[in-house]
Amino acid sequence: VFRDDAISGKFMRNRPGLQRLISMAKLKPAPFIVVYIDSTSRLGRNLPEVMQLAKVLKYCGIFLHIASTGLDSRNPAFEMVLTMMAMMDEVYLTEMSAKIKGGMRGQVMRGYHPGGKCYGYRNVREDDYERREVGGHPALKGVRQVIDPEEAAIVLLIFKMYVEGNSYERIAKFLNGAGVLSPQPPRKGGIRSWCPSAIREMLLNDRYRGTVNFGMTEKLKHPETGATEYRTCPSSEWVTQYHEELRIVSDELWEAVRLQNNLVREKHGPKKLGGMNRTENSRKYLFSGLLRCGVCGGNVTISSGKAPNAYYGCLYHRKRGVCENKLVIRQPSLEEQLLDKIVASLKAPELFTQFHEEFTRQLTEAAANEAAATRDIIGNHDSLRKESATLRGNVERLTNAIAEHGLSHALSAKLRRDELRMEEIKQLLAIKDRPAAPSISAKETAKFLKDKLDYLLQLLQGDPI
Repeated sequence: VFRDDAISGKFMRNRPGLQRLISMAKLKPAPFIVVYIDSTSRLGRNLPEVMQLAKVLKYCGIFLHIASTGLDSRNPAFEMVLTMMAMMDEVYLTEMSAKIKGGMRGQVMRGYHPGGKCYGYRNVREDDYERREVGGHPALKGVRQVIDPEEAAIVLLIFKMYVEGNSYERIAKFLNGAGVLSPQPPRKGGIRSWCPSAIREMLLNDRYRGTVNFGMTEKLKHPETGATEYRTCPSSEWVTQYHEELRIVSDELWEAVRLQNNLVREKHGPKKLGGMNRTENSRKYLFSGLLRCGVCGGNVTISSGKAPNAYYGCLYHRKRGVCENKLVIRQPSLEEQLLDKIVASLKAPELFTQFHEEFTRQLTEAAANEAAATRDIIGNHDSLRKESATLRGNVERLTNAIAEHGLSHALSAKLRRDELRMEEIKQLLAIKDRPAAPSISAKETAKFLKDKLDYLLQLLQGDPI
């Protein structure tokens, strides 16, 4: 049993964790022989993912043991039982999600806050003294929002500054220069500070005029990538409540912000339809999102210009004014220096030796696997011939059925699969000679790798897309 603090709980139930587990299981030799978990829900609550993981572990010779039920993958009935339990886990998750969302919707309709923080307000707990929690404390009846006077003053200041013609960036820099604490610290390092996007979201927040909307978006999981996405729900599904006691911004000031927003959009907004304007530009920069400022630790991004005359600079200095690093560097100069350094590092003798040894090992292993697979094919010629004869009979019967009853999608698909398999077997039967062990020259592989490294530099200096 391989023990790793990362292989538990949340690690097992997110896609990167599952991918890491599968990658480790495929190592030769594998670092563990059993995955021991409390219940099937720890593997995941998505039936296809759970079954795929179980099949991969079985193929790699690793067995799975469920502690709560005693279920073991070495049991012949394991897959059938796991399928039923994984299906129940998935249904449970769906039902639980619906119940939670329904409960939050009910709280909103009763005038309570469903959760989360909003700048300008404080969350105040309201107790239900007729019910008691474990330990004798009053049960939670709900959470109400009340205006925070200090933060509400900042909200008003932001709205007024924007109406006066200040941009998101200028407002953010002003607040940072005045030492006003931002709503929350950054998630990935850097200096806690106001950013233009936060200003924009605040100017669009209906709550500041006393309108509370719930159910505007729904959270979805992408079936292929596993990424979490948010989609806007139809307005007919929203729950809208009006609370005058939550108003910070007057209707006149709110409408003035909307008018200023339209003026800015007409003057500086994109002149063509579609949402790919920003994305297309970001695709032109190879190191976009990979660089960090040496002073504040924030992102280094394109601060001015367009490719190929764009300049990289510190985002926290350019957008927020909280970093003293004023240095900028032209995009071609930065990329040329970094790429030269990367390729030079790979060519360094000590690193190239490790690179060469690992490449040779994998090449030898791949050649051996291919030779073993070829030997298996040659040893199975008799069974392949029998399968081919069976397929010929199937093709003949399917052809007669189509001629008699007409073409159908099911018959056509079956005929196509059998014909493809017959062609595959024909190619396998053409293999007659047992493969000889390949002779791999160290000088040849070293030259191959050096040529590829030269091409790598040429490739990375080309079109980023």
